[in-house]
Amino acid sequence: MCNSRVPVTLMLSFGLATSVALGAGLADHVPAIDGPVATTVAPDGRIWAVWSYRASGEFDVAVASKDPAGAWSSPTFFGRRDGVDQLDPALAVDAAGNLYLAYTTKAPQAVLLAVRPAGTMEWSQGSRLAAEPGVSDPAVRIVGDRVVVAYRTARGVEVTDVPVVPPAFVPSGIQDGPDGVDPLGVTGGAPAGGGSGSGSGSGSGGNGGNGGGNGGGNSSGSGSGQ
Repeated sequence: MCNSRVPVTLMLSFGLATSVALGAGLADHVPAIDGPVATTVAPDGRIWAVWSYRASGEFDVAVASKDPAGAWSSPTFFGRRDGVDQLDPALAVDAAGNLYLAYTTKAPQAVLLAVRPAGTMEWSQGSRLAAEPGVSDPAVRIVGDRVVVAYRTARGVEVTDVPVVPPAFVPSGIQDGPDGVDPLGVTGGAPAGGGSGSGSGSGSGGNGGNGGGNGGGNSSGSGSGQ
C-alpha cells in the first residue's frame, strides 16, 4: 500500500547507496559480470553485502557478511538454479538487528521482501510485495516500526510498507496465571465456573438443611426437620 507518511527527503535518498569499505575476501563477486554490491551495517558491527550473482544462465541474489574481525562468510544464494532472474537487491537493518532484503524477479515481474530475524541463521522465503510490468530498482529503509520499500514501475515510483519483525516476547515482572497450589494449600483446582458441591444438614423447628457448592457448577442439598 502507498504510504503518504513517508517524507519527500526519504524518497529522494532512496537512490543514495551506503558507502562501506568491503576490504579483501568477498567471495563470488566479479565486478565485470555481477551486479554492484549494496551494503548495510548491523548493530553488532557486522557488515552485510548483497549483489546479483551471475550463475549459469541466470542471475541469483548473493548475501554475505563480514564479522568485526574482518572475515567474510561464504555467500547464501536466493533462487539458485531455479530458472528465474533475481535482481536489484537492497538491504536494511532495524535497531533490533533484523535484516530485510528487497529484490526483483523478471519472470514473473515482481518485488519481493525476505527477512532474517535477529539471532537466527536462516532467511525467510521472499514474500511478494508487488507484481506488475516494469518493476525494478527496489530500495528499502526502516521508518519507525515500518519497513518501507520503494521501487520503479512503468508508471513511476511506487512505495509500500510492512511492519518490522516484532520483538520476541520475554516475560518480566510478576505474571498473573494459574497456580499449582492455592493460598489455602489446595493442589490443582477446578476451572472457573466448573465447581460442584453437595451438602446435607439437619435442623429443628422446621428448618431444612442447607448445602451446596460454590461457583458456577451444580449444587444439591437435602435436609430434614423435626
